[in-house]
Amino acid sequence: MSDNESAKDPGEEAHQTAQATSGQAPVILINSDHYQVQKKIGQGGMGQVYLALDTRLQRTVAIKVLTPLGHTPQEPCAGTSDDKEAHFQQALAEARLLAKLNHPNIVQIYDVIVSGKHDEQALENNQQQIALVMEYLGGKTLQQFQHQHVTTLIQKLQIIRQIALGLAAAHENGIVHCDLKASNILIDLDNKAGSDSSYQPHGEMAAKVKIIDFGIAQSSHNGQQDIPAGSNTSGSNSGYGSWTSMSPEQLSPNTSEQAVDFRSDLFSLGIIAFNLIAGRHPFAAGYGSDSAQQIAQAILDNKPCNAKDIIPQLPLPLAHLLNQLLAHQPLDRPTSSHKVAERLQQIIIALTQQEILAEQTLPVGEDGKVLQPEKPEIPATNVPESQEQEDKPNKLAVTIAAFVIFLITLTSLFYQDIFAPTAPKVRHIAVLPPTLSANSKIADIQKDLVVATIDDAIRQSIINTKHLRLISRTEVSAFNEENKGNINSIGNATGATDIITTELNCNNIRCNVTLSRLSSMEDNNKDSENGNKKWTVFAQRSWPTQVDGFNEIFNTSQANISSLYPDYAETYINTSPINEQDFLEYIELYAKVQINGENNDENLKRLQELLTRAPYLYAGYSLFREASLNLYNETKDTAYTKQLEQVMQSVPPEYKYSLFQAIDAFVVAIATGELDQAQQQLEIAIQRGIDNSTLTELQAAFYINNNELPLAVQHFKTALQLRPSAKLFYNLALSYYWSGDLTNAKKTLNQLLAITPTKYKANQLLAGIYLLEGNLELAIKAYEKVVKTNPQVVDLSNLAIAYALNGQYQKSFTFAELAVQKGPNNPASLLNLADAEFILGKKEEAEEHYRQVIDLHQAKSDLKSWLETAQAYVHLNDNSAAIKALNQAKRLAPTNGEVSLTAALVYALAGEQLSALSQVEEALAEDIGVVWFNLPWFDKLCNSEQFNQLMIKAGNLKRCQP
Repeated sequence: MSDNESAKDPGEEAHQTAQATSGQAPVILINSDHYQVQKKIGQGGMGQVYLALDTRLQRTVAIKVLTPLGHTPQEPCAGTSDDKEAHFQQALAEARLLAKLNHPNIVQIYDVIVSGKHDEQALENNQQQIALVMEYLGGKTLQQFQHQHVTTLIQKLQIIRQIALGLAAAHENGIVHCDLKASNILIDLDNKAGSDSSYQPHGEMAAKVKIIDFGIAQSSHNGQQDIPAGSNTSGSNSGYGSWTSMSPEQLSPNTSEQAVDFRSDLFSLGIIAFNLIAGRHPFAAGYGSDSAQQIAQAILDNKPCNAKDIIPQLPLPLAHLLNQLLAHQPLDRPTSSHKVAERLQQIIIALTQQEILAEQTLPVGEDGKVLQPEKPEIPATNVPESQEQEDKPNKLAVTIAAFVIFLITLTSLFYQDIFAPTAPKVRHIAVLPPTLSANSKIADIQKDLVVATIDDAIRQSIINTKHLRLISRTEVSAFNEENKGNINSIGNATGATDIITTELNCNNIRCNVTLSRLSSMEDNNKDSENGNKKWTVFAQRSWPTQVDGFNEIFNTSQANISSLYPDYAETYINTSPINEQDFLEYIELYAKVQINGENNDENLKRLQELLTRAPYLYAGYSLFREASLNLYNETKDTAYTKQLEQVMQSVPPEYKYSLFQAIDAFVVAIATGELDQAQQQLEIAIQRGIDNSTLTELQAAFYINNNELPLAVQHFKTALQLRPSAKLFYNLALSYYWSGDLTNAKKTLNQLLAITPTKYKANQLLAGIYLLEGNLELAIKAYEKVVKTNPQVVDLSNLAIAYALNGQYQKSFTFAELAVQKGPNNPASLLNLADAEFILGKKEEAEEHYRQVIDLHQAKSDLKSWLETAQAYVHLNDNSAAIKALNQAKRLAPTNGEVSLTAALVYALAGEQLSALSQVEEALAEDIGVVWFNLPWFDKLCNSEQFNQLMIKAGNLKRCQP
């Protein structure tokens, strides 16, 4: 501890310190048998510092007596308590923890002294104290050193690096400093070198940097580790510390809710480093004119100076590091103090090599000529001239070598810190099912198990590797079947950057496996911008395997897929070994559910029993989720989702607190309509390090399910930039469609159909838009084509509507009836059938079907449900209920054309002509086809001149003619 500790930071209003009067021995409550106190040398918010002699070891020490309990520090501590005993025990525990630190860049604590009686009265009277006995240093604080010495950039970086190394040692022991600032950094000058010559050639410092004043340090309990983005190391906040040196999370008004960990120290280190290099505070608007409160507010408002603006010559890697240290969000800061020290060392090496190169140049004299160095006289020897030439150092070679080293180092830094400062590029991978060669001879059961094992091993390895994104099986298989294995078509449709193929040549004893990674090489492929990627085999692995060792097949396959991605080694979760029998049963179930599509209660029950026996079979939870949700979607039986929630509650901690669990929970919440739970799981996924591509797609799914259609459009467009796939094009078109933007919906669908012309859902949605626009010829033609290839309930129902609009009511009734037969509980089909029956005079049947529509929409609150409910009520002459349902729909989508059309229908049948006419005008303005007003529901409006003019203006000249 230095006798200069009490120096005051310029402009700092916290932690006022004072110089002590020398020559007077203070009175302190410590056992002085072994320590002779000589004088007080400083004080701060956390205590007073005394110079003393250790009589046992005959060495000078500094003794810091912590502020007596009950004294009010000059800055209040958030979370302080009136429990003095608790304060005392906490201070004692932290003092003992600090005493364990032993690092050259941290002031060593020799002893912890507890004095006074340990009773309630002593605590109340402040007669009990804790003192830290530490090494005494005669140096200067960094604050004083900076004002008194001129240093080079390399020397400054060496100081910052030593601080980072000291922090790393503290963080590894679970200690966070919480008050890192220039006055708590001590520069211990080497006496041998002298205060005026304390630097070695090329910037080597003959001084030690020491971190002092851990008096308000806190224990993080778990030490420091390299953490993934999204993790949150817990710790409690401290209100002590200096406002101008604190991190945003320390200064936050919600300090009790904020987590303070080692990254808060890294932020403070960034302030120190910026100030040391630039000569000013990174959050100060002017030089010395800002108050501590103004600087603290700037820290909270995230308004730092950009390190790139310090000086133009500042190395870009250094500027990037400074900006990263000062990141407002802790997750955006470096992942460890060790990493900071390593990067600083690399920058120092590069700058040192640059200085060496500069020394190889020759100076210029006053006359402008290059001065040649004087050649020293060499004593005569008997060495032959040729040998003498060989022994002479080649100055040019040395210069070139140094220059090459410098370029290599600088290039490494450039690529590491500028082009890839955080993580490798995300790869989107489509995995095709393993295929068997034509001459393979293997039993079907063995074949299925081998294929399932390899397929699952590849997928699980990709899922568990950071920065690798697995494109869903459903998405890939749809285009694989459609394009018959055409690599170019599959790659373009899925937006993949890589495609994995597996070829097997098997008999009943062994298989030869060939695993290939095909890459579009999109970074170097100009055609990829137009969706025409060129694919090539980027890497390949082949190996033999026995067909009956499924654990071995799985592990070998994972090792080989990992070897295809040597730059992607970081995983989300460590896997645990599973016994052979349990693994075999899992593979059997995987083959049945995923490959053969056998979703049934028996397989689900077996899978649940397996997970009970083998809870560390992490892949089984995703399989259980898919099987449960498939059964739920087919039956709408909530028993499946409840069973799924029970299984997810019993997962091991490693999986329960992993990213996978958050994504699983999000998917379940979306499927069951629990949107608040879905949003909560998204926030958890962010904390656990979800990549931007996956996050954007999940956010888009959330917004479209929550009827936040503008946000859905925005996120699907962003997702398409990250991965241009057919699935995302379709979802973007659907978002446009639901928001009433039919023009952009058609444009997006045409982009999709240019990639995959036979895409069923795209053709289906386009037909729906034709129908909504009133283009009956195209709509009927499109729906008849869709119904022939894939007769789904919704398509049969919409074809019935198209025929009704075209005046073909009997055909409309026929297809509406087919739709209800295929989907008896589909509200839209029942509504269309009821409409056809009503028009054909079958009023009793129609009213029964209208009531079924209302019953099926009970407890639903989406846009479609409100619109269909409103129509059903108005046909049953319950106008009040119809208008209430209509108002709910308007709240969800006030500018939607379909809402305006339904409103016109409801008001027309309810006899509110003025409101109906207003909604007709709005519907036409929102691109609703005029043919929709040919339906008999609007006949009563023909006695209105305004309605006739609207029809004529829209081109429907014969609407109200007799």
